[in-house]
Amino acid sequence: MKTGLPFPGVALLFWAACSSPPPPSVDAGPALQLHPDHPLPGAETGTTAVARYRLKIPNPAAHRVEIDAWFPTQGQPDLVVWMATWTPGSYLIREFSRQVDRVEARDRSGRPLAVEKIAKNRWRVASAGQAVVHLTYGVYARESSVRTSFVDPDLGILNGASLFVTADPSLPCELAIDPPPSWAELATALEPDPYGRQHHYGADSFDALIDAPILGGVFFRQALVVDGVPIHLAHHGADGALDLARAEPLVAAIVGEAAAIFGTIPFKQHLSLSVFGEQPGGGLEHHNSALLIASRLGPRTEEGFRRWLALYAHEIFHAWNGKRLRPVVLGPFDYEHEAYTEGLWFVEGFTSYYDELLVARAGGSSPSEVLKDLSTAIQQLESTPGRLVQSLDESSFDAWIKFYRPDEGSPNTTISYYGKGALLGFALDAKLQEATGGRQNLDAVMRLAFLRHSGPVGYTKAQLLQIVEELAGVEVAKWLQAQTAAPGELDLEPALRWYGLRKKPKDPVPASETPGQVRERLRKSSWLGLDTVLKNGRLEVAKVRRDGPAQRAGVLVEDELLAVDGIRLTEATLELRLELYVPGDEVELLLSRRGRIERVRATLGEKPAPVTLERDPEAPGAAKKRFDSWLAPRRLSRR
Repeated sequence: MKTGLPFPGVALLFWAACSSPPPPSVDAGPALQLHPDHPLPGAETGTTAVARYRLKIPNPAAHRVEIDAWFPTQGQPDLVVWMATWTPGSYLIREFSRQVDRVEARDRSGRPLAVEKIAKNRWRVASAGQAVVHLTYGVYARESSVRTSFVDPDLGILNGASLFVTADPSLPCELAIDPPPSWAELATALEPDPYGRQHHYGADSFDALIDAPILGGVFFRQALVVDGVPIHLAHHGADGALDLARAEPLVAAIVGEAAAIFGTIPFKQHLSLSVFGEQPGGGLEHHNSALLIASRLGPRTEEGFRRWLALYAHEIFHAWNGKRLRPVVLGPFDYEHEAYTEGLWFVEGFTSYYDELLVARAGGSSPSEVLKDLSTAIQQLESTPGRLVQSLDESSFDAWIKFYRPDEGSPNTTISYYGKGALLGFALDAKLQEATGGRQNLDAVMRLAFLRHSGPVGYTKAQLLQIVEELAGVEVAKWLQAQTAAPGELDLEPALRWYGLRKKPKDPVPASETPGQVRERLRKSSWLGLDTVLKNGRLEVAKVRRDGPAQRAGVLVEDELLAVDGIRLTEATLELRLELYVPGDEVELLLSRRGRIERVRATLGEKPAPVTLERDPEAPGAAKKRFDSWLAPRRLSRR
């Protein structure tokens, strides 16, 4: 239903209309009444210490958030508060404190307390024997992403790691928000205030507080139920971008298919917040919610709609794999230092394998579309030289310094734990089935891992390998270890055969082809092995492929390409010029390198052939049935 009005019966946990009158006065008991007209009591209630926050946005056009925080000192002469440097699910130190300013402190009477910055993200307050410290500070919020915070008169994306400081992350937290009048409502998975106060929320710890993003603005909203569990969606900017009526049953089916894999739905309710606009896309998982950002124009196309469904499927799958089933080091979190793990190929890669699969099993994509996406993934892997340099374990471990900081050399030295991890999931799924005569598959691995290791402790890689060994034997476990521990090719041919698939063969060359016809056929396959970018009117080399023709010829990144064989180049003519040659031809490149003219000779290579998967017409009938079963729904009913 395309409407900005509330759906009947939507849980108050997620929706709070900002324009409605304040709730009637209630007996709020000992809880803090965060109201600008009230003097502020302490941050302790009886013997229970509580951290309290008030978030204000008096001028959203300035992209600023003003924060009041009250912390119990618990008898300490100095209070040290700190801010996270990264947010779970996104493995890069992001230095959120760089947007913080005007940190001030007062006692309960309003008298100033000395504040000293002692580290990039830490402040020490001389509490002077006070039981409670009142801290105030501002945050500049104009980075629109799933990891950071953004506010303006129309939209608020509030991510806790980029906003809140803490003195003791184990303390329960209370939060009050004063949204600007232009925001019609708020949506979050934080616990609602038990006394019914509007825009007041609670969390049992700092972890829970920053693990629930908040969206402010005007939404299109949907409320579904899957196996008795409420599934909520809030879409900002979806008008004309997303077909809500079409999305609703597919979302419900995706959740149901994920539940069928694990055998349970581990949350009491789930909220997905989607923002459609011009921001870079992406998603980030949270314990009972997810934040998605997508192009406003993308879902208008059939492929873009499937991409959004896959993004939703990826983040909801993380509610099982990533948030509850996780490597040991990914919780409890050290928010000030890197949390190194070799297991992101399982957390992110296998989730990437399943996101496309869930969409297909839910009826959101056809077998031909699945094959198209799988073809693209294989081509991306096979055209990345870094697959021969970096292992999946290394890619995961080095995410903090490499994956989120790519440069022009990254394709030559690194591999994505998302992309190769997803293809490893595909290969392992087929190998498990083949080794057990179809009795086990990757679904069984996920289900058993969740049964044994979801919860507060987490799992080790050895424990995952033990599960694979139990289900399919020691050889499959050894194979999996080898695929993740060492760089190299991932042999996908056995998996393709298992499902009756093949790479589409090249068209046969006619026996009567003349030399001229051979040259004509090869003309469009000549390749330099570089990428270019137009910069200030200059055709500049942006990337040089490892061991490609350009690198062998000595072409460097940032060289300006001027001419091929003495004929001037433009951005539009480079490909056209190359089509005058065939692989094996030698050409002279005229370059400008730091203002000096250089000439190099390059022998053209053959452009990597596109990968196109198809169903093998000669595959056994059993293999064809396995392919159909692979994409078939796992649930007998959908709600």
